[in-house]
Amino acid sequence: MKKATIVFVIFFLGLMATGCDRQEMVYQSEPVGYGLVGDIYVAKGAFHYRSDQPFNPNAISLERYYLPSVWGEIELGEDQELASDDPNVIIIDFNTLSQKVFAKYIHVGESTWTAELDGTQVIYVNQSGDDIRDILLDESEAKAYIEALDAQNAYFLNDERVTLSGYVSKLDTPEADDVFQKISTVQVVNILWAETLSAFPDLATHFPDYDGDDINALFARAYAKADELEYRTGVFIK
Repeated sequence: MKKATIVFVIFFLGLMATGCDRQEMVYQSEPVGYGLVGDIYVAKGAFHYRSDQPFNPNAISLERYYLPSVWGEIELGEDQELASDDPNVIIIDFNTLSQKVFAKYIHVGESTWTAELDGTQVIYVNQSGDDIRDILLDESEAKAYIEALDAQNAYFLNDERVTLSGYVSKLDTPEADDVFQKISTVQVVNILWAETLSAFPDLATHFPDYDGDDINALFARAYAKADELEYRTGVFIK
């Protein structure tokens, strides 16, 4: 009797093992990529990922944040006047209808940036003279920039490197979100894929207002993290 019971248990366990072999562990994640998109945005791109359909992203989102060359422009009040040699600002077309005023110094996260004229455009550079746009080509720097803006750790400085009071960004209006440097809308694309793809798709076609290479590079960075535990959102048996 005991021998028969042992044989049955071994047979039952064998069936279970065979059944498990036919099952597939599927995990889901929401990886995020960071980088420049066009001339005035830093963006983060994300999507929903499933390991059984690795090339079929869905709920694809794009969040955009302005570069300082946009939010560094100051909105002057009706009674505010500036001297052309004010050390706290840089002025384009002084005292004309085309006049634009930018904060000379800004702080973002743990870094300070200084405005300079590049032809007729204002750029922001660090102490080594590196353009912030070049620095943000590094994904870790782009991520840190976005996180600083989300934490509202970005503001104007005066020439003594303390917070500049009395001036606000042209973007900092009563209608602006808490993070005024961020575009309030988030584009989300849901795709009903007709088949399981064999390669990661060209997502730039879903964001035609932006440079296609920038968009695809952004989501390629996200895809590279799809297997990382940091971005894992669930696991199930298929």
